[in-house]
Amino acid sequence: MVKLVTKGRKIHLREQDPVFSKMYCVCTRDRQKLFLAWQAAFVDICSCSLMYEASQINEWIGLPGSRLANPWMAPAQLLTDSRQLRNAASTLFFCIVSKRNNGHHYLPELYEKGVRNFVVQEMPAEGTFADANLILVKNSIEALQKLATEHRKKFHLPVIGITGSNGKTIIKEWLAQILGGHHRVVRNPGSYNSQTGVPLSVWQLREEHTLALFEAGISHPGEMAQLRSVIRPDITLISNIGKAHLENFSNSRELAKEKVALGEGKSKMVYCRDFPELQELLGHQTDSFVWSRKGQADLIIG
Repeated sequence: MVKLVTKGRKIHLREQDPVFSKMYCVCTRDRQKLFLAWQAAFVDICSCSLMYEASQINEWIGLPGSRLANPWMAPAQLLTDSRQLRNAASTLFFCIVSKRNNGHHYLPELYEKGVRNFVVQEMPAEGTFADANLILVKNSIEALQKLATEHRKKFHLPVIGITGSNGKTIIKEWLAQILGGHHRVVRNPGSYNSQTGVPLSVWQLREEHTLALFEAGISHPGEMAQLRSVIRPDITLISNIGKAHLENFSNSRELAKEKVALGEGKSKMVYCRDFPELQELLGHQTDSFVWSRKGQADLIIG
């Protein structure tokens, strides 16, 4: 067995599960260190079995002004962190611009290492990187999400979306262990549940998968709508409503409304009615599965 320890709780995982074959034990309260530890363990997280040529990718996400030197190239791996480069020839690097960093700074270094496919917000000078595919976009994160959305459309399988203030990763791994004996499960590695982590996780979808488990985390209003279009869950499970990221919302009801947005549409909702914010938003729905510690529900936990 392989053991993951996070926040004092233990998950025992089967060694035969290829996703965890390189994972031994993680003991940390630091979310960033935990994220990097998981990231190091999943060498093939961003690899896709379906091959899309650069010309097709550009058609989906690119703007006029893209430069495709080799439009027939079909990158299989998506990369947002230059430190995680594994296979240069099959990599598509997204130059993400944030308050702290600018992915365009790493373009020359990656080019020297053999990467020839880039998604950029700032087009390099004419004549530079002449034999590379440079796909111009307005926003690299949104382009990453849009590409993952197009990939998600190729698959028709049950998808469970998981959100909530706490416990998303624990629940996802429990479900994967319980259902893994009957399904070929794909899921986020570790806590890849951010605006970039979710599309990278969905990119793992392959034809042999029969069930998908994707967790979604948000920090600001409006973010869940982006992740919903990428995940498109058939079932949405909300673990709880707590104080995590509450500082970015006016109140807990607004936070709950953002969480509920993951399941907007035809998704069946699974939630705990003991959280009044969830009960207020979802209590009228007939196609729900509800649990409780206090009152009537489909499942009563003593």
